[in-house]
Amino acid sequence: MVSELKEDLHNLLNSITISIQNSKASSELENIRVNSLGKKGSITLYLRNLRDYDLETKKEILSRLLEESQTIICRETNAADSQDFLYGEDGMPA
Repeated sequence: MVSELKEDLHNLLNSITISIQNSKASSELENIRVNSLGKKGSITLYLRNLRDYDLETKKEILSRLLEESQTIICRETNAADSQDFLYGEDGMPA
């Protein structure tokens, strides 16, 4: 059961990461944020499903969510900074 939760979490975060990597504008990133974290967002719905599990499972899954989210944010922030350095914020070569 826990392995299914971890796999679902991994798939969800991979999907969000791919969307972030494919985004071309800050408005697209905002849509990803809302679709992931908003009231009916994919991460929000995932977290609601955790209420049926015991405390240890919740802690384990939330810890993994936090860890993977931080990794993704750092990686994508570094990639965006590199992109801005090479191309500028407007997407044109610097």
